[in-house]
Amino acid sequence: MGCPSILAAAESIDNTSIFVIQLKNAWADNGDMISKHYTGTGSTHTNITRTGKRDIKGLFDHTLKSCMRLYQQFVDDNMKQEVIDIILGEHTETVNLTEIEARLKQLQDKGEIEEQ
Repeated sequence: MGCPSILAAAESIDNTSIFVIQLKNAWADNGDMISKHYTGTGSTHTNITRTGKRDIKGLFDHTLKSCMRLYQQFVDDNMKQEVIDIILGEHTETVNLTEIEARLKQLQDKGEIEEQ
């Protein structure tokens, strides 16, 4: 029964004050960092956190991030899991070391990782 009064109190806060805007931006930035660590993309709800509503820009952003997550799930995540399995010594016959070496070379060429 306490939720309606909390929601009513939250709606009465002046959303244009510098403090509230900075708090929302810090909260959204923190959510983005957590999401990037966990999923590889920013939060799909950043737009709502910052503005309090979903607009067309937010819908496009949500769609783009969802597509990136889908791509990463089918392409990048498998490679990461295979590397983890190799490091832990639990790799199976399905590990393609040539593919891993090629991917590492691509990352080195892009400058995303340093050559060892």
